[in-house]
Amino acid sequence: MLAQPFIENAVRHGFRQKEENGFLQIVYEREGTSLKCTITDNGIGREAAAKNKTHDNKAVSKGISITKGRLQALFPKQNISELLKITDLYAADGKAAGTKVEFRFPYN
Repeated sequence: MLAQPFIENAVRHGFRQKEENGFLQIVYEREGTSLKCTITDNGIGREAAAKNKTHDNKAVSKGISITKGRLQALFPKQNISELLKITDLYAADGKAAGTKVEFRFPYN
């Protein structure tokens, strides 16, 4: 459930305006006592997706803030920046090349 908003964002916002095929990779891996999930896409990027939003769209996206809240509630002693990282990806020419989301949490 924690990955769902990021996967949905990649499909809805990253691929909708993309002319060529999109790529979405979801990897779960154990790192010591943590479980790490990495979601990588080659969408149009968050900046371009924000520009494409219509001004008459009254829907307010809350998926990321809800996920941050869930992580913070589950792991109150952890800093949210240690639990969740969202990185904009760029090609060598400086053009947006997608988004990478990493979240991790203690796992026994």
